[in-house]
Parts: sequence; structure tokens; C-alpha cells
Amino acid sequence: MNVIPPQEGFPTFRELRRLARVRLDALEFGARVSYADLTHALGVPADGHRGRAAVLAAGRDLLRDARPRLLVNVRNEGYQIARPNEHADVSKRRHALLNRGLARNHAIVTHVLMEWDGWTDAERAVLIEQQTRTALALIASRKVANPRTAIPAGAAVQVPTGRELVRLLTRPPRRAEG
Repeated sequence: MNVIPPQEGFPTFRELRRLARVRLDALEFGARVSYADLTHALGVPADGHRGRAAVLAAGRDLLRDARPRLLVNVRNEGYQIARPNEHADVSKRRHALLNRGLARNHAIVTHVLMEWDGWTDAERAVLIEQQTRTALALIASRKVANPRTAIPAGAAVQVPTGRELVRLLTRPPRRAEG
């Protein structure tokens, strides 16, 4: 595999990510870092495509760190390490985005299945499988998000374990045709 050597004055993405991580590691909860400060640290515009991607990748690393911290964008200013009491609000916003995406995905596979009659059996099976997956994910997401209809706790919930769980999560082997 031929690797193109890095050009002078044009840092690789890995280097940009490392520089962003070094700058973000110094921040505590509630601390902000401006786009100008990140641009100075990275050497490329922090609000440009490469800079933003590197900062967000470093932010994902922060969340997986030994002392996890959440990086959030502050419009027209830069980024902030979210305070611990802000994590729930960020999670709710991302959950709402996920629900909108799931609802859109479900509408896509539902309407395309109903509108066209030229499906082969295999294509129809794939669409129905995807429709079922998105519907179940959407229902589960909404059930958990709504405390009035939340899943009951304790002995009322029977979660499969062991072999039964493995059986439910694995696909049966394909039959040989012929």
C-alpha cells in the first residue's frame, strides 16, 4: 500500500486530532475554548471541515476517557466541556434527533413497500425485515422516553438469558438451495 507522505505545513488528520485532544484535555467541566484558540492550536481553521472533524473526534475520545467529559458546541463561539448536570439535557436532545431519524426511516420503508408492486420475494422480505426493525426500535425508544408508559420494573419484566437470548439474537442458518 502506497502512503502519500505528509506535506509540509499540512498536518495529517491524526496529528490534528492529537493536537485537539491535547488542548481539550486541559479543560475542566464548564470551561470553554474558542474557535480562535483551537485554530491557533491546530494550525488550521477549527470551524473548517478538517478542524471541526478533528475536534469532534477528540471530543468522542474525551467521552471514552478514564474521566469522561462531554464536548458540546457553543454556537458562534467554540466548544464547551458540559457540566455533569447538563449531560441529561444533551442526551434528551440527541434522543429526540434519533427518534426523528427512526420515524423517517420507518416512513421510507413503509411507503416504498406499499407504492410499488415490482418487488421480488427476497426484496420484499428485506424491506419487511427493515420495516420491523425500525418500528421496534422506534416503539422501544418512545416507551423508554415516556415515563408514564415506561417498561415495568422488577419481576414484571422477563428478560431472556443464556441460550434463549442467544437464540433470539442470532439468525438461523441458511438452508442450502437445491
